[in-house]
Amino acid sequence: MTEAPERTRTRTRAASTATLTTRTEVADAARGRVVGASLRAGDAARAAGERLVAAWDVVRGVVTQAGWVMAVWTAAGITLGLVWGWGEALVGGIVGAILLAAAVPFLLGRVPYEVTFALEHEAVVAGEPAGGEIAVRN
Repeated sequence: MTEAPERTRTRTRAASTATLTTRTEVADAARGRVVGASLRAGDAARAAGERLVAAWDVVRGVVTQAGWVMAVWTAAGITLGLVWGWGEALVGGIVGAILLAAAVPFLLGRVPYEVTFALEHEAVVAGEPAGGEIAVRN
């Protein structure tokens, strides 16, 4: 029967003084399974972290600053409304949640569309009627 390969575990820590500390553990037969499980768990956590970072990059690339403000407003409104019984904040948070839910289809498809706005005249007088055109194209 062949002997299981020896597993090692190394930790490196960097301090603010730029010194490095390395610790290497060589597992004996009794601790081999524990160290192996720890190494596999570390690999799984690292892979999950990489996927989370990739997903976060996609979200940051799609959601605008106005979307982040709306998300914060929604969370704050619902929290203040439920915790302190502030009805106005709760209504604001619920309206924000509805608006965020309405925005989701625009984020998922990423269908390119163009919106143009044009007035008949460049200068208009306040209070006077002004003609214009709004065009939305796929």
